[in-house]
Amino acid sequence: MEVLRKYGEATTLIFPLVDRATLDFEATPVTFAAADTKISKDEGAFANTGSTPAHEGQGSYSLALTATEMQAARISIICVDVSGTKLWEDQAIIISTYGNASAQHAFDLDTAQQDVNVAAMDGNVITAAVIADGAIDAATFAAGAIDNAAIAADAIGSSEIAADAIGAVEFNASGEVAEAVWDALKASHVDVGSFGEEVQAHALEATVVALNDPTAAAIADAVWDEAAGDHIAEGSLGQANTIIHSGTAVAGTANTITLDAGASSVNNHYNQNVVFITAGLGAGQAKQISTYLGSSKICGFAINWAITPDATSVFVVLPYTIESQAIFADAVWNETLASHVTAGSMGLDQDGDVQADQLLVRNLSNVESAGFRTLYGALASLVNRAKINGSNLEIYETDDTTLLATIPITVDATQDPVVELNPP
Repeated sequence: MEVLRKYGEATTLIFPLVDRATLDFEATPVTFAAADTKISKDEGAFANTGSTPAHEGQGSYSLALTATEMQAARISIICVDVSGTKLWEDQAIIISTYGNASAQHAFDLDTAQQDVNVAAMDGNVITAAVIADGAIDAATFAAGAIDNAAIAADAIGSSEIAADAIGAVEFNASGEVAEAVWDALKASHVDVGSFGEEVQAHALEATVVALNDPTAAAIADAVWDEAAGDHIAEGSLGQANTIIHSGTAVAGTANTITLDAGASSVNNHYNQNVVFITAGLGAGQAKQISTYLGSSKICGFAINWAITPDATSVFVVLPYTIESQAIFADAVWNETLASHVTAGSMGLDQDGDVQADQLLVRNLSNVESAGFRTLYGALASLVNRAKINGSNLEIYETDDTTLLATIPITVDATQDPVVELNPP
């Protein structure tokens, strides 16, 4: 006998046994040995089944097979009395499985509604040639054959349409639909009351207004009234002018200001940013924040206030990128000189003591073109070659040859004359 069973699911077979002596059904229950029932899967070797048959009555017997025993496309069961004297006729049961790709029949008989495998259909099953010309037209359908009443409510709904079945791809994601709309001739869409007519009627007017209406003042107002939050791109002027925090100070000292209670409680949160006092005591001052203590809301500065702020001082905290040039200049000139005297540096060159030393050891030959009635001339008369020549005192340049100046002198015969001075 041959039966159908589902692949990989435990099942129970019902089959008759015939008494070998009488050829009637084996109504008297028999005892089965383990080797009496064997199983072969997909023409493989036979092995004992996991259980033996049980008598159900009137010569009808049952055999339980496990899910593992049912994992094959074709399964052969034989029931043979292997004792010395056979009590029943040999019985064979052939099982064909279904409902699995590995089964004899992949089609699942247990599924109430089956899908149609479009890929498996012949490409020419439904073509224009197959459908007779005019076979499906308005005349073919009775008037009202397909109307609201004929279509069940929600017969085609979201559950009937696969997710994303009608999406960007189906609506031409490349933009051709949008291009077709904008490229359509205006003359084809100017029906009375249509959107096309309205657009055409006001297109020129809108263009003229857009070009001529805004004044310089209106544009300026629009710029300043624009929401700051929309223009804070990295490195932009909008970002540079964004207010980080604002409020009224609680107190101030020579080099600190205590922000309001709403300021950040995180230490160093405002470091390197700028506090600018907009109103109240000290208005107009700006300082870069060196330290910030979140628990007390105190900002510390490297440079003292010119006017110490107090509880009337209204402030804003701004990004460091807009700190004024005056603040940087103050920081440069107030920097301790001793920290910047590296050999060859501008700091060393600006050191007063160094400058004086350089002046004293300056070689006079570098400024000989400056003239005699200068500090150079005074020094030259002291350290350069000087010579009495008649009634004149001659002062020479550092080469002891070139005459720098001739100075008339008055001679006193009673005094010892000085003939020449020539410092080494």
